[in-house]
Amino acid sequence: MSQLKVDSIVPRGGLPSGASGGIIQVVQTLKTDAFSTTSASYVDITGMSLTITPQSSNSKILIDVTINNGANQIGAIRVLRGSTPVGISTAVSGNRVNGTFGASADNNATVNTFGAKFIDSPATTSATTYKLQVYISDHV
Repeated sequence: MSQLKVDSIVPRGGLPSGASGGIIQVVQTLKTDAFSTTSASYVDITGMSLTITPQSSNSKILIDVTINNGANQIGAIRVLRGSTPVGISTAVSGNRVNGTFGASADNNATVNTFGAKFIDSPATTSATTYKLQVYISDHV
């Protein structure tokens, strides 16, 4: 496995005065097998967790999720940092979600793709685990 280790990545022209930043690390998880549930409450999607250690307490973590749903289901997903849902509105009560996905009306012949992106600020330099959860609210 190849590795690229750097302290920071800075634009060729440099950073503006007083600015800091750069991409320090990238962590990815990919699930290639199927996951199925009929749970009406949140459950962890097996194999969809990862751990990253922020370099500084003001590091930002870009969360980028893509889900392919090939079932006749309506549901929602959320991302947790540890046991805390992140990237969702605190003004909404009930089942807070990062996003919802729709149903396939043609008996699993269509795969619906859902995506969500947001930036998290974990405010720590400790190893931080993110995981993906899903619940099913209806079946078509």
